[in-house]
Amino acid sequence: MILTKQQQKELETVARPLIEWLNKNCHPHVTAIVNPARVELLEGVCSIPVEDYISD
Repeated sequence: MILTKQQQKELETVARPLIEWLNKNCHPHVTAIVNPARVELLEGVCSIPVEDYISD
């Protein structure tokens, strides 16, 4: 998917209120996933990067 400059600006405009809400109401380990049918909040409990198996 390729977004035009206008679409990028529109996306930023609609995303900013959600980002503001997350910063006011959640801790830094909460992520929001948005799709056409819902918004989901996820909390990262533990994250361990493992890059040994990533091919070049």
